[in-house]
Amino acid sequence: MERISRASQEPIAIVGLAFQFPQGAIDEESLWEKLMNRECTSTEFPKERLNIEAFHNPDIKSQGTQRGLLETTYHAIENASIRRSDIAGSNTSVHVGSFCNDYMAFVLRDEEQIPTYNATGCSQTLLSNRISWGFDLRGTSLTIDTASSTAICAASNVIFSPENLITLSNMNFLSPDGKCFSFDHRENGYARGEGFASLILKPLSKAIEDGDTIRSLIRSTRSNQDGHTTGGITQPSKGAQKNLIAETYQVAGLDLRETRLFEGHGTGTAVGDPIEAAAIGETFRRFRSDNDSLFV
Repeated sequence: MERISRASQEPIAIVGLAFQFPQGAIDEESLWEKLMNRECTSTEFPKERLNIEAFHNPDIKSQGTQRGLLETTYHAIENASIRRSDIAGSNTSVHVGSFCNDYMAFVLRDEEQIPTYNATGCSQTLLSNRISWGFDLRGTSLTIDTASSTAICAASNVIFSPENLITLSNMNFLSPDGKCFSFDHRENGYARGEGFASLILKPLSKAIEDGDTIRSLIRSTRSNQDGHTTGGITQPSKGAQKNLIAETYQVAGLDLRETRLFEGHGTGTAVGDPIEAAAIGETFRRFRSDNDSLFV
């Protein structure tokens, strides 16, 4: 692996957060409680989502009421103790990741009831731009289909349409049980979920200067690709993942020995999970033991 010098960029602090996840997981305490109780928040797919009668709402006044990402971002800014007037006009950047376009498909089902501002209100491309415009932010505004004073990083997903479920099922990506048994002998695919999440980010020095509550630090980020080293575009590469972990730690000057918890991708598939588990295991194995495990 090519030698990479340690980066001089300072850590990024997470100073605010907000989210709306299924079954009432709407803050840190309720989410942590569900995790500790091993609570499953998946439910039967709402029949009205796929009932043709549910795709039409004669009440025009009801249009434009689903603005989950904007609302969640507002709560994240509030959670960071930042006033809207303080960031208006600032060089704050916005980065949003989103998968699929179920909401767009939903509102287009009845061409006579398409909202007036559908082009700017439902377009996946404009998810980040709407946040930037709504809060008068002047930094980078980027939406991804997956050096500012402050940054907002958000993600969203809603399920209103069967088309994406069908395409994923056709390739056996979805679990017939409707659950994701990651790193488990029962793994047979993953289950889709809904939610909104938004994080408020600052350089560490700025967060300390402003007296912010620092929830966590991002020491380093990296990404890579595996090219033709695998049998197909959806199959991960153990070698590429091992290299990526090592490079990320090296750039940040971090010691692999200090890691006690690793959050994996965990697709719940018989192909992906063993490859990812092997990459994690082979990277950290020499620093852990049966009595001092790495939790994944």
